[in-house]
Amino acid sequence: MLQPAILYEDLLLKKMIKVCWFNEKYKYFNQGFEQLEEISQSSKDAHQFVSVDNDGNICGIIFYRIDRHTRNVCGLNAASFDENAITFGRDLLQAIDDIFVKFGFNKLNFGVVIGNPIEKTYDRLVCQAGGRVSGYYKRDAILMDGTFADVKVYEIMKEEYLDHIEEKEWRKTLVANKRWMVGGKIFKWSQQVINKLLLHLWLIK
Repeated sequence: MLQPAILYEDLLLKKMIKVCWFNEKYKYFNQGFEQLEEISQSSKDAHQFVSVDNDGNICGIIFYRIDRHTRNVCGLNAASFDENAITFGRDLLQAIDDIFVKFGFNKLNFGVVIGNPIEKTYDRLVCQAGGRVSGYYKRDAILMDGTFADVKVYEIMKEEYLDHIEEKEWRKTLVANKRWMVGGKIFKWSQQVINKLLLHLWLIK
């Protein structure tokens, strides 16, 4: 469940110190923690959330910056604390959906340090959200050990995200019902036929 980070300010700071600071696992997120050194008292320029499970444990942090003039979102940062990966993953997808559906922002730009184990997951996530890789920056991030790293930048546009989600919902309905209307008649198809249809649709996109 997504909750405003300010409601968990003290717990969040202790969690980050205990789990993340000086932990080499989080070396790719080094600059992200610097941006979260102070929890904002306002939602004007940034949204800062924590992912919380049913027992009240903080599973991770999700935050991004907002340009109110262009209605663009940038600098999406997300880090899981391994408390509940399923809850955190669901909340991350919800946060991205809220950017476009709930808050109506125009575009989302964010980057990942090349070599970060999460990079391939972001590649798939952005593709599934109708986005793309928009560029690369050489030596644009500094890691915990002081070395520089390259950054891959993603872009997701509102209209493309909404179109992709509509198509995704249609596919889910098709698979769930295993039915399709042709010439005014309803046919019940096997899962094998449906899989072939979805593969065909994917290949011609």
